[in-house]
Amino acid sequence: MGAAPAAWRGPAPIGPSTADDVTDMRSPLVAVHVPKTAGTSFQVVLQELAGDGYRRYDGPPVEIDPDITCLHGHVPASVRLEQFPDAPLVAWLRHPVDRLLSHHRYWSECPDLNHPVCARMCDEGLGPVELAEAMPDVQLQMLDVDLDRFDFVGIVEQVDVSLQSLARLTGRPGLDMPWVNSTAPVPHDDRDRQRIAALCADEMELYRQGLAHLLATLRGERSTGRLLEWSNALTPSSARR
Repeated sequence: MGAAPAAWRGPAPIGPSTADDVTDMRSPLVAVHVPKTAGTSFQVVLQELAGDGYRRYDGPPVEIDPDITCLHGHVPASVRLEQFPDAPLVAWLRHPVDRLLSHHRYWSECPDLNHPVCARMCDEGLGPVELAEAMPDVQLQMLDVDLDRFDFVGIVEQVDVSLQSLARLTGRPGLDMPWVNSTAPVPHDDRDRQRIAALCADEMELYRQGLAHLLATLRGERSTGRLLEWSNALTPSSARR
């Protein structure tokens, strides 16, 4: 058996938090970036939606000001919601096996030796199955509130319909997401994929819930209106036509 699963740890904060300075600001859009779920590509969409108010923060926010309209980073949903409980909340999910394989490939090519699991992977030559044993629930750790709290959940394998859903929720048609920083996983046989899926069983359930969330949104069965309100506050109606 491998070591106990390790928590996902994003990049360290770049300075002291200034949370007390932002208590009176309008809630920004909160975008949770799960590693290897097209977050770098989604940044292009967020910058189009949020304009100059887009900010990338991995860790507690620093130097926040009222001009910030979107916070995007490797930060669990619960952390951001503690600061902005009414914020519109968005994220993407990816099939857990493909996400894990992509993460393994990425760390093999661009190791982050400050991350204990990556350092162990490099030192011990861990394969994807062993990485799944060590870190089986990255998506669960990042989307750590009820999925119904999310105003949008995109599915990487359903990118086109996901963007259609986001366009409708924000009232901003014609959204496009170019692929950036993509990592093609090394092919693995079905037995390895099955073993990884079994190790990531809880994430597989989250992924199924994410698919159901997207389908319900497309059917018009769920919408809080938070995304449209946020978008309307930023964009004159003439620009949305």
